[in-house]
Amino acid sequence: MLPFFRTLRLLPVFMRVSSIHLRAQDMPIRVEAVRLLERANGVSRPGNVLSNRKYEVTFRAYRLDGTTQDGVFNVIRSGDIERYETAFGGYHAISIHYPDRIVQNDYQPPPPETLEVDPLTPLLIGQFDKSDTIHSITPATLFGRRAKCIHFETVNGRTRQSNEICVDEELGMLVRWNVGEDLIEDTDYSLFEGMLLPTRIRYYISGKLRMEIEQKFSVIPGPID
Repeated sequence: MLPFFRTLRLLPVFMRVSSIHLRAQDMPIRVEAVRLLERANGVSRPGNVLSNRKYEVTFRAYRLDGTTQDGVFNVIRSGDIERYETAFGGYHAISIHYPDRIVQNDYQPPPPETLEVDPLTPLLIGQFDKSDTIHSITPATLFGRRAKCIHFETVNGRTRQSNEICVDEELGMLVRWNVGEDLIEDTDYSLFEGMLLPTRIRYYISGKLRMEIEQKFSVIPGPID
């Protein structure tokens, strides 16, 4: 599914398996889990045509050798025209996306860190499918707020993977995404154009901090040149 305002990445992260696997679970729990995740999508999805807007990201990447590197990623959107700018160390890329063409500066191979931060922002979220067995929904307190955590298992062939997704109990937005080796924490949500979007994101791989992200959203008044 194509992203809108880069707000959601609706990921088909869960492969299909037989209906026998689906029938083995408690269906009322599955129905509630699906409802919670649909609500998380709904509160962070635009319900109307968005204004001209700017989306600013600063991020810090943590490398395996213990060093860090800071970067910037900015997006301006006006109707169906988008301008992207990324700076990370010596890498600097600018591109303007029109409906029928793309204009950009001299191409440079993007560093892996810039490719990693892209799908995390503004928000990565997904949906369940038939490969997921919902085991339980438990209460939790995350970042000082009450949450509901969905515990489920994904089966892909002979591979079984235990996962957890947590949503804010009151407002419904995604708080924690722990799927496979990836752990994403979305915090400090703010309301922008009717959407709840996180202003801070932390990304871990196998328990090690990989990325810290801060993002800011603003409306651009008037026409854009």
